[in-house]
Amino acid sequence: MSEPSHEHRHSGIGLHTPADVHHGRAHAIREARGRVLDTAYLANPERFVRKAPEPPKLPGVVWINKPDDKEGPDSVVCSRTCLRKVDRFRNDC
Repeated sequence: MSEPSHEHRHSGIGLHTPADVHHGRAHAIREARGRVLDTAYLANPERFVRKAPEPPKLPGVVWINKPDDKEGPDSVVCSRTCLRKVDRFRNDC
């Protein structure tokens, strides 16, 4: 059985799989898609009414749940001090 992160293409990440983005293959795949679209446009420009087609752009940063920009006791972003406190707590148990 294969994992969904290797099969399902997401529109939010330029119709790539999460695995392609994670492993750095997305830029090469986007370039290859661009070459295929260029070939299709040159062969049949009348099919593309407005402009030559382009593959979807890759976003700069993708989040499932973006952490808050502020740091604090309720923040998802944890500082070194917070991590030290957690380590001390583990050692005391």
